[in-house]
Amino acid sequence: MVRREPDLGENLTAKFAWLAEQKFAWGWDCGIGWEKILTDFLTTVEQECPGGKGFEIRQVKEKLGTVRFYFALKNVDEAAARRIYDAETLLDARSLHTCEICGERGRLRSAEGYRFVACDEHAAFEGRIVTTFGPETRYRFLGAT
Repeated sequence: MVRREPDLGENLTAKFAWLAEQKFAWGWDCGIGWEKILTDFLTTVEQECPGGKGFEIRQVKEKLGTVRFYFALKNVDEAAARRIYDAETLLDARSLHTCEICGERGRLRSAEGYRFVACDEHAAFEGRIVTTFGPETRYRFLGAT
């Protein structure tokens, strides 16, 4: 029997049924390790846009080590929109410290120019030399996160 890896999209759709109606070209182009932080973000979306009404996903992917969640809001009041944008900023910041493979605490790493976030166990990358950035490294965020 072939072991099937968990599918991030299926897992999230099981939690948020309205995701089944979202049509975006590339799907969930990031690792299963980010399921918890994506769930937290989508919980805020669901609170502000019940049933996903007014929330349209454009693209979800990993880029330069962190999550990029592109979306559009339609007919959403300003206060709700601000809470969603704040939750997306938190999602982005949390992805910088969450292993994309397993969801444990991770650190930003680079393997010959490819940046990713991984725990110590998952830091090896296809036999390449991996550089780990120190905790003092400022990356993408100007303020406290």
